[in-house]
Amino acid sequence: MNLEVLKKRKWVKSIFLGFAIFSLIILIMFILAIISYPGGNIKDNTTTKFNFLWNTMCDLGADLALNGESNTLSQILFRSAMITYIIILIIFFSILWLFFREKKVTKILSSIGSILVIFAGAFYIGVIYTIGMHPTHNTILIFAPLFEFLAIILYTIIIFRDERFLKLNRYTFLIMSLLSITYMILAISGALVRGDFNLLVQRLGHTIFNFTISTCYVLQGIGVFLSVKKMKVI
Repeated sequence: MNLEVLKKRKWVKSIFLGFAIFSLIILIMFILAIISYPGGNIKDNTTTKFNFLWNTMCDLGADLALNGESNTLSQILFRSAMITYIIILIIFFSILWLFFREKKVTKILSSIGSILVIFAGAFYIGVIYTIGMHPTHNTILIFAPLFEFLAIILYTIIIFRDERFLKLNRYTFLIMSLLSITYMILAISGALVRGDFNLLVQRLGHTIFNFTISTCYVLQGIGVFLSVKKMKVI
């Protein structure tokens, strides 16, 4: 790593600690958005709260809840969480990339991974502002997480090749990769099977995946912060 970045070591550590903190804040905002959701779902538009089986996270970002009531508060919380998520995700992987420029293989893989995250961020913006615009929204919703999944898998390979990082980072990335692969398989299976199984994958599966991945990012931020803290050089 070059001298300029080396001099900013404390700043780099702060970025990762901040990433963990903001990931936790995002989780809290998602929870508050769910609590604030007026109600209605794909199976029953007369309900008065979020249903984990039949509501999707994207319902939180709609102008109106599926029961016809104003969804302003939930929408603000959801959009704020998503925009924050996009920003910190790009920052996290952009800074993490700096650790892997010494070897040709890891430099290439990390570069591809960080670029994929930028593409994912762009598509996630599309996800936020196309809610209710079918089939555009559904198409964008395929590519946004796909780019992120691929980046996670690449960085899992990279992290396992680097002994400077804690086991916390390695195994959290491994869990994230396994979750990503599992969700992709379920999503493809759901699209083929259709019916209620597909709806459950898109709703319950998507919600569980989002909360689990966000929790993993909290652990990643803490892990990288501790890893950098113990490194003699970064």
